Amino acid sequence: MGVGSPVGFCAGANSRRAGDRVLLATTIELMQGVIKAYDPTTGEGIVVRDLDRVEYLLAADALEGSIFRMLRQGQRVVFDLDDDGHARRLRTGAEVDMGLPRSG
Repeated sequence: MGVGSPVGFCAGANSRRAGDRVLLATTIELMQGVIKAYDPTTGEGIVVRDLDRVEYLLAADALEGSIFRMLRQGQRVVFDLDDDGHARRLRTGAEVDMGLPRSG
């Protein structure tokens, strides 16, 4: 299973039995990043993940259900990846929400 995959049923090193089913113990990774570029006309854009500076294209529906109507360069976001590896489900990404140390 990849990052952001839903909890499933699978036997493995990180699983435990619950009756006749094997429950997979997974950790959902919170992806955080910064908007590198965004074109409001086309909806195309790039987000750079903080962890490893990998760039991800925005999915066509990246802003659906989001408070965002527009993105600006340098804006902090939290996101998931879809099956194609595109950033989706963008949410606000304030430093306090991400557990980063405060400056000052």
